Amino acid sequence: MKPDPVDAALERLAAVSPESPEGRKVFASALGAKQLRLVTKAARLAEGFQAASFCPQMAEVLAGLLARDNGADKGCTAMLALARALVNLDHDDAELYLRGMKYIQMEASWGPAVDVAADLRATCAMGLVNSLYPGKLKALTDLLVDKEWGARVGAIRALAAVGTEPALLLLYFKARVGDAHPEVVSQCLEALLTGGGEGALELATSIASGRDEEAREAAILALGGSRRADAVEWLIVRSRMPGPARPCMLLALSSSRTEAALDYLLGLVQTADSATFAEVHEALTIHRRDAGLSERIVAAVAERNRAR
Repeated sequence: MKPDPVDAALERLAAVSPESPEGRKVFASALGAKQLRLVTKAARLAEGFQAASFCPQMAEVLAGLLARDNGADKGCTAMLALARALVNLDHDDAELYLRGMKYIQMEASWGPAVDVAADLRATCAMGLVNSLYPGKLKALTDLLVDKEWGARVGAIRALAAVGTEPALLLLYFKARVGDAHPEVVSQCLEALLTGGGEGALELATSIASGRDEEAREAAILALGGSRRADAVEWLIVRSRMPGPARPCMLLALSSSRTEAALDYLLGLVQTADSATFAEVHEALTIHRRDAGLSERIVAAVAERNRAR
């Protein structure tokens, strides 16, 4: 059987360094290929090698694919690989990123057609943040109301990276008005808790105490994800109160991995009633691959058994 030329080209890519004369030719050829499998692989390898010299060519290829807008790049796989490489290699091309942030690609699915370009828009948002473009906040605000929740999360992460007071105020407003997808609320609150000071804690705890179950759980997980001492202390105090939110609070404490949270949970393993013990044990299962923490959990269970 005749060997597949694309497979052969992929093997050549994997066998060379983009820093060698031969490698530069192989990479340049792959990035300019019509076969998008080659373009995708070359972009990912260039990123891994930190080969910034290929940024101009990758930017040109990405611009061409965005302009074609014909769905040939299924799943936006090549465009996403190119955009990620450009962003992670600190390539400043605001115009290209702005175009990527507006790109939509609908593809057939089992139900209605779906937009597969949300991750591309989110990635380009981070590229715009790292650029010298002066109108970042306007573009990121537009993305903050994108139809796809993944793109909205990308806007939140980009605004958090901007880190200015106006950017944080946009995040505060978004958290206040809420979102149909809980991950958006959680990401917003986590960003605020990391950079927003005391007001962020008050906002997060108020949502975590609310009646909307999805928003409440998103806020609770954000409090744990922040790893802030005051957030962890709030979770510890509130988790002592029985109620439907307690399992989520215990999970948030477990995922925080702070010593205060783990000491509290391991203490409950030893002393809590059967119902609470079951909830705590479930929350701690996320650490089953952590050998050191697993030993501490086993020791706490053994101590519980000895005390009974």
